[in-house]
Amino acid sequence: MVTDRIYINYKNIFEYSKDTIEYLFVDKVDVIPGKEAWGIKLSSHQDWYYKMHFPGNPIMPGVFLIEMLMTTGSFIIYTLEGKKDIQLLFDSVKNMKVYRAVRPGDVIDSHVTLHRFRLGVGLFDGEAYVDEKLVCKMEFTLIAPDEFPRR
Repeated sequence: MVTDRIYINYKNIFEYSKDTIEYLFVDKVDVIPGKEAWGIKLSSHQDWYYKMHFPGNPIMPGVFLIEMLMTTGSFIIYTLEGKKDIQLLFDSVKNMKVYRAVRPGDVIDSHVTLHRFRLGVGLFDGEAYVDEKLVCKMEFTLIAPDEFPRR
């Protein structure tokens, strides 16, 4: 069975993401809707956070690796039929581990798998790599409150 893929880049990313450019921590995403996604972030000296974190020793903040993985995962849901305009919110992160620093000039590859999206709750696993070396991994949950069952 062949699954249709959706390719997201600068031309169509804002069809699926409501984030502002400053908080969009993915540049391209290859998505199999409802299943998995692969993202790319091109880290640059021009990224605003490197000026503060840390002067003379720039390192991408770990929370932005979390954001990159969650954003990559959100496209797995947003590309499903009828889900493009739902609101997905961060709920939780478990077993998050950072293995090495991400620096300006690094190309970060992310891979996120959706395990289940039911009743407005999505359970995911994500990993990020630089030069094929594991940088970060985690389990996380995104929620769509409007899809919660009404009582």
